[in-house]
Amino acid sequence: LRPSAGRVLIDDVALPAIPALALARLRGLMPQQHVDAFSMSVLETVLIGRTPYRIGRGWDTEADIAAARAALDSVDLGGRAGSDVLQLSGGERQRVALATLLVQAPAIMLLDEPTAHQDVAHQLAMLALVRQLSERHAVVMNCHDINLAARFATHVLVLGADRSWSGPVDAVLVPAVLESAFGCAFRVLEGEGMRSFVAG
Repeated sequence: LRPSAGRVLIDDVALPAIPALALARLRGLMPQQHVDAFSMSVLETVLIGRTPYRIGRGWDTEADIAAARAALDSVDLGGRAGSDVLQLSGGERQRVALATLLVQAPAIMLLDEPTAHQDVAHQLAMLALVRQLSERHAVVMNCHDINLAARFATHVLVLGADRSWSGPVDAVLVPAVLESAFGCAFRVLEGEGMRSFVAG
């Protein structure tokens, strides 16, 4: 994929100039949906994230397997390591995708709707984990839930039909911006150090 305009640089190096293996270690993607073509265990699926480090050395090491098990524990799926990935719910499959990204451990993590198919408790747990990851990695996340973005993001980009707004979350997530972007009224509820947005 080439940008339609401008350039994409990582550490001042143009993206096309970075070798594929180096890119696989630099950036990773957690897509919103997954199509698993065949049966494999949850643990084997997560170990796919170690591929950029396995090139030229063969099989998974004990350290790879330990990292995969730790990643599954961190997304509340430690007990499902031996389960068939095709038998998981949509929310469980999303958490497997996050565990796979964790073992890849790229410097740049791109997450497309990571809370899709999650119940409320797992949404909060996943985003708390993502917030922790942002202390050691660059994390860019697509999220349609304004309240989750307000609670967990540090900076936001709001896309409207004909313009965009970006900056620190408290400066951008305000009723005037949200009303311009989404075409409906918003109220702010504040309490216990948190802001919530109510549309309509």
